[in-house]
Amino acid sequence: VDEPKLNEVLASIYYETGNKQAALQLYEKLHRRDPTDAKTALAYVQFLLEFKRNAEAKRVIGSLTNLSDPVIYKTAAQLHAADNEYRDALRFQRKYLATAPVDSGPDWGFLGDILGERGNKPGAQRAYRRAISELLNTLVRLDGTNAPSAHATAN
Repeated sequence: VDEPKLNEVLASIYYETGNKQAALQLYEKLHRRDPTDAKTALAYVQFLLEFKRNAEAKRVIGSLTNLSDPVIYKTAAQLHAADNEYRDALRFQRKYLATAPVDSGPDWGFLGDILGERGNKPGAQRAYRRAISELLNTLVRLDGTNAPSAHATAN
């Protein structure tokens, strides 16, 4: 049966059981079937990144037309950082963070990594402080957390 939803489930099963090559092939097939489907394209790009096929991943992400999806910015930042293109990675990561993502501690940490690679140590330190602040705020929001005083602010 060559049904897109079934292939998505099968690709997830392949991935979770360690057959990442088969999962990549299914996502490639799904992407070729509908190149305008951003969800499938982004999943395919993640697999391409994992297999270090960055040039192909850039072509796929460059073909997306709905650039208002914040995940596109986040993925593009990862892709450019993987190729040591920190100026572009910084631009996309800032666009992503401007969308105010929930639980953004790791995302602020990634911004700090990018800034550090570009030699901006003060900017990296500010981003890392913000990452810690966001992580603490996330802990406070979690149910059952006994840390109401864990709120921190970045200087």
